[in-house]
Amino acid sequence: MVASVGKIASPSQGVGYYEKDGYYANEDMAHREASLWVGEGADALGLSGEVEPERFRSVLEGEIPGGRRLGRKERDGSITHRPGLDVTLSAPKSVSILAMVGDDPRLVEAHDRAVRSTLGWVEKTP
Repeated sequence: MVASVGKIASPSQGVGYYEKDGYYANEDMAHREASLWVGEGADALGLSGEVEPERFRSVLEGEIPGGRRLGRKERDGSITHRPGLDVTLSAPKSVSILAMVGDDPRLVEAHDRAVRSTLGWVEKTP
């Protein structure tokens, strides 16, 4: 598995990046179903199921279900919010080619299990 991590500089940068490519706004149902809220943090914030574009935008801007606002309160009363990190867990190109060209769903399922396992490890590791 190949992992890449990048800092989302600002909510508008994150929203623009993901909307430009239709990453979470893609109308393809298979794509939408593969984009899910996962982990204890998502559970604690009341986020579950498919990542819907408007909810994603709100979270990047620091607004979470229940009307709560994420961020650090400054002396002047404003809130500073860092939108987060972009973590991408990809299969190596050779595995992707075998899965897609070879039409082997077992490889896709194995990668999905590896992603879930990796996210579980990351969540529990300080």
